[in-house]
Amino acid sequence: MRFLIDGYNLMHALGLARPRGPGQLARSRADLIDWLVKIHAPDADSVDVVFDGRINPGQFDSDQNDRGIHISFSVGRIADDLIEEMIERERDPRRMTVVSSDRRIRDSARHRDCIAWSCDEYLDWSANRGHEATKSTPPADKPESASSAEREHWKKEFADLDADPKLREFNKPFEDFY
Repeated sequence: MRFLIDGYNLMHALGLARPRGPGQLARSRADLIDWLVKIHAPDADSVDVVFDGRINPGQFDSDQNDRGIHISFSVGRIADDLIEEMIERERDPRRMTVVSSDRRIRDSARHRDCIAWSCDEYLDWSANRGHEATKSTPPADKPESASSAEREHWKKEFADLDADPKLREFNKPFEDFY
C-alpha cells in the first residue's frame, strides 16, 4: 500500500511543530521523516510526503528522497494543490492511503477511491502497529508579548519590506492568503 501524507498537517498532529526560529521548521520536518522511516520500514519507499514550499525555488530541490521516503515541496503553490494532483495521477488509487486532516484532501481522495484517513486515524493505525506517536519536548515558556523596545526594534528592522519590489513580485501568487 502506498501512502500520500500531508506533511505539515501530520507534523502538527504529532506535536512536532516547534515555535518559529532559525532552523526550527527544518528540524521539525527531519523529526517527522525520522518517525515515518520507523513506521514504514522496510517499505519507506511507498511513502510520499508533501510540504508547503512557498519559498525561493532555488533554495532547495522541490523533490527529495530521504531513506526511501519521497519528499515533495509545493514551490509556488500550496501543498493541497500538489497533493490533489498526485491523487489524480495515481494509477492504482485503491491502493493509496491519503493522510490529511484537511477535508478537501480527504474528499479528493475518496472521489478517486483512495483510502482517506485523518491524521488521528493514521496515528491510531501506527499505534496499533506498535509505534506510538512521538512528541517533541515542549518549547520553553515565552513572554506574553514583546516589550515596547522590542516592538520598536522590529518595526524599524522590517519597515521597508512592503516597498521591496522583489518581495512584492515573489508574494504575488499568494495574494489570496493575505
